[in-house]
Amino acid sequence: MSNLTGFPFAFWLSAALLISLAAWGWHHRKSGWGLPAVGVCMTVLTWYHGDALYNDYFLTYAKQFPPEILNAAWLQVVLFALAFGSFIYFAPNLINIRYRGQSSHVAALLSGRSSIDSFQPEVKILSIAVVIVWIGIFCVALWRTDGDFLGLVAPYLGEMAQPWARGQISQSWFDSLAMVYGTIATVCAALFGVCAALLKPVWAQSTMLFFMAISWPCYFLDRVRNVMLVVLLPGLLVTAFLRLRNHRFIQVGLLVCVFLGLNAWFKFVISNRSNVDILTALVSKSERTEIGEDEFKHSGLNMFEELCYLNQFINSGEFTPNGGKTYLGSLINPIPRVIWPGKPTIGLEYSIARGQVGDTSSGVTATIATGMVGSGVVNFGTILGPIAAAFLMSLWCAWLAWLDLTGEDVGRLLVYIIGIVGTFNFGRDVTIQAAYPALFCFGLLWAWRRISRTRNISGNEELLVAPVRRNKRRGRRPPTVTSL
Repeated sequence: MSNLTGFPFAFWLSAALLISLAAWGWHHRKSGWGLPAVGVCMTVLTWYHGDALYNDYFLTYAKQFPPEILNAAWLQVVLFALAFGSFIYFAPNLINIRYRGQSSHVAALLSGRSSIDSFQPEVKILSIAVVIVWIGIFCVALWRTDGDFLGLVAPYLGEMAQPWARGQISQSWFDSLAMVYGTIATVCAALFGVCAALLKPVWAQSTMLFFMAISWPCYFLDRVRNVMLVVLLPGLLVTAFLRLRNHRFIQVGLLVCVFLGLNAWFKFVISNRSNVDILTALVSKSERTEIGEDEFKHSGLNMFEELCYLNQFINSGEFTPNGGKTYLGSLINPIPRVIWPGKPTIGLEYSIARGQVGDTSSGVTATIATGMVGSGVVNFGTILGPIAAAFLMSLWCAWLAWLDLTGEDVGRLLVYIIGIVGTFNFGRDVTIQAAYPALFCFGLLWAWRRISRTRNISGNEELLVAPVRRNKRRGRRPPTVTSL
């Protein structure tokens, strides 16, 4: 652990600003944008201040970079915090002005003012939709793996199937669609956990647990930790903070146990993923790499280091901010490369500057994440960059607030849960890929509504998909209907 008294003033100033913003967001949690703002602030604190503490700042970064580079990086975090506080003050309320009088449904659920019992019918319908979508994606995966059923649902019995594997640069239609199918499968797996936590009937819970049992192993026996978190955390958080809301000791015990187990599993994954696949390491001790507790460090928690590298490269002229090209490349990423062969790539210039060269298709062996603040610096430089990143995160908070304020539509609450968990992944890079799980979940909800618009549920009761809202002009409420 680093000596706290030796950190520069900007370290403490940025930490104080972010903690104050998080407290301010918590105070305004009923406004919808408060909880997402807390998530952004805690993400920045984790990826930057947590990085400095965890990776022994004075033994690593203080020796690796000159003081002016270190101070510049911390001042950019300060600038991000100031800009984010300014944008979050007006952007969500301005964008969601139509719902300004609404109160957060998530805050109501957390406080106990609302109960999960009230939307059981809607969650049952949505859980059926999730199962149908997952089965469709699973059939595509079976086709891609030549019918390797066990490799998809029980990889611990043999080799793991990889139906969505592709190169860094898409070369065909299916390479582009693989990302879509893979993301939808991930969203469905996460929603199985959420539905299992929300549903009350034992048979419904058991059904969701069954689909968790056959869909989750392929994620946790892989090597991608952020995808593991996307799958696990939504259901865990709903269980802890909604299902066990009135059982504090069980709630805390569950979170502590899951954290310890996940930490141990991540250590195992990190220590073995470079030498052998995780399944082989798990079943074969001779192939396993053992690392002692004292010498082990989680890799990837180094976004402050990358921010320092960026400042160093910009000062030396080795890297020039690309004027928003990386953000644009992320935005247009869903367009298949077979339609747009010259589509801009995402973040390869910085990866080349960091020495990741050699791949024949993309030119780099690996892409390097630049962090939430660093993504802005890559695009718009050392001053405008942190402000741009803060603006984009305020827009993300505004969208999550919209999902929350219109949360009488239960489907949007499920999208909100996926999105609030995905906020942590923006800590590695502000890209549309980090938003894919929530965006695809929203797309699936939209498609389900269109399909279900004229469908009858329970005899003559029609499934209506438009959320119920108060008619403020006339001062009366429409008739109560079942909504998704």
